[in-house]
Amino acid sequence: MPHGGQSSTTLRLLAFLGLSCTLGAALPDVPAPDDFLRRVWATATVLGDYVYVDGGELTQIVDGQSHGADVVNSTLSIDMSKSWKSLDVTIRTIPKPGPAKTNVGLWTDTAAGVFYSWGGRWPGGKNITKNALWKFRADGKGGGSWAVEEPENMVLFHGLHQVEYGAFVNTDTTGFVIGGAAHAWTEEDHSTADPIPGMVAFDMKSKIWQNGTANFSPFGSGILNKGTAAYMPSIGPDGLIITMGGYSPPLDGDLNKSEGPPLDLRNLTLFNPQTKTTYWQTATGTIPATPRGQFCTAVFPTSDGGYDIFIFGGINARDQFDYGDAYILSLPGFVWTKLPDPPGGARVGASCVRVGNRQVLSIGGSDGSQSEADPASQGLLLFDMTTLEWKDSYDAEAAAYERSKTIQDWYDDNTLDEVDWSSTEIQNLFVAASASATATNTDTTPPPTGNPTASPTPTPSTTTPIGAIVGGVIGGIAGLAAIGLAAWFLLRRRRQQQQQQQQQNQQDATLTDPNSPYPPGPHSHNPGLDVSLGADAAAGYYGAQTKEDKIPEIGTGHEYPELAGAGAGGGYSELAGPGGAGYGYGVGGPYHPPAGAVAELGPYGRPSELGEGTRHYELDSTPAR
Repeated sequence: MPHGGQSSTTLRLLAFLGLSCTLGAALPDVPAPDDFLRRVWATATVLGDYVYVDGGELTQIVDGQSHGADVVNSTLSIDMSKSWKSLDVTIRTIPKPGPAKTNVGLWTDTAAGVFYSWGGRWPGGKNITKNALWKFRADGKGGGSWAVEEPENMVLFHGLHQVEYGAFVNTDTTGFVIGGAAHAWTEEDHSTADPIPGMVAFDMKSKIWQNGTANFSPFGSGILNKGTAAYMPSIGPDGLIITMGGYSPPLDGDLNKSEGPPLDLRNLTLFNPQTKTTYWQTATGTIPATPRGQFCTAVFPTSDGGYDIFIFGGINARDQFDYGDAYILSLPGFVWTKLPDPPGGARVGASCVRVGNRQVLSIGGSDGSQSEADPASQGLLLFDMTTLEWKDSYDAEAAAYERSKTIQDWYDDNTLDEVDWSSTEIQNLFVAASASATATNTDTTPPPTGNPTASPTPTPSTTTPIGAIVGGVIGGIAGLAAIGLAAWFLLRRRRQQQQQQQQQNQQDATLTDPNSPYPPGPHSHNPGLDVSLGADAAAGYYGAQTKEDKIPEIGTGHEYPELAGAGAGGGYSELAGPGGAGYGYGVGGPYHPPAGAVAELGPYGRPSELGEGTRHYELDSTPAR
């Protein structure tokens, strides 16, 4: 055949050029549903009738092949005023002049119609720019615009580390981020993977930033990493913030080798963001397995003055697998309920928001592999909190939230007096909220909103300086409520005396034998620990930290080497960073525990996870000043 070879060569060249043009052009941030594979590490919030999604990575099919993961360059919005199905819902893209990042934190000012984006990671550690806070102003029609929000105290702001994996939460006026990690993909010239202690606060009205250090953790290191936090505005005069899950690595820990000691979901920490007071409370019910980090949450006010907190998925970095389960923590009962398993298995890197009165919208996530198609169309899963059903469709006309029969049965069969309260203070806060709701018959169901960190309705702004707010939280987190504990300790003393010698033997074995079957003994807080905070704190929360800054502990010497994972570098398998193995997201495909495995125990499970009769961690009750 004359010219056959030439024709074949020409066709191959045209095909190559066509593919090159396809890849050279900007790929869509919202591909056709049939081309969608995975959306991960995006963060969502709600303003008015729209869900907004910021950041993240996307894998999609291009010319029949998997392509990505590519960073998402647009902000997305979904109209929640109309019902839709995941398969055909319209997702709008909004141009974003700011940085394209993943795992960002959001603070939402509902009254002002804006949200702020800060922190997160630069994919591949590339194109890193200077620290900046970006503000998105919604237009009420599913669109909006971005602009840099300049801080009032510029010097302090530019001295802060840019982090990811912090617990972001906000009240009506103030955004907080607790802990987190800084590494080569969060900021320039940071070659190590370092846990960051303490907490930062941003006043959304005055634009003033504050930083400080906090003796946050029951382990004494002052660090929370990969945990989550949620705001409950109607508990007490100023609301309460609850923290859940995550890890508490030592200040000088290398996160490439170990995440650090896990924080369980039985013993929960709460604090008043306004008055310096910190509390703790143990929960009952079917308690979620731990270690668990990077799970998503959504918070639902109830008609009786309480809250039901939905959690979904997450990762066990110690034992190297992702979770595919979901639970509700119901307050004021402090009781956990396991929910039906969602379709699609394990999921980490998702974002959850409260929508349509009683529904959760879960956006994105993966089971460890981004190249396989998400079982949920466009990565959108919905859960009905009343019927306890997973769905692929959103109901804009759903009725107001009422507790499911499963959860309501607990309240019908129990009174709040039967809760094993840690103190009279925490009891009074929740009982008063319940009594007030009952007496006034107030409808606490908010308009459609999914931001778990924002108040459902604006409250009057406070005149308390932000320094006092953060300083109070920092000091309060260093201790838990003392009043009411005396009787509790008296009841426990006899049992503790019987266990004391056994616990000492276990601790000695752990310190001397790396293969000891016993868990490491708990760390106690050093009473009267001085904790600093302020605009001039150069070595504050995100300031320079040294080993000399490490918070002292009673019973030091536990470096938790046993918590290092089995992956390369002794830790969880991570993405390779600029200098080699780097701290980040797990890769290499999903790993699931063997059949019958109890994920939360392991050879070094936290003592409060190990069953009845074991010791919970308590913080010192004296706030640092």
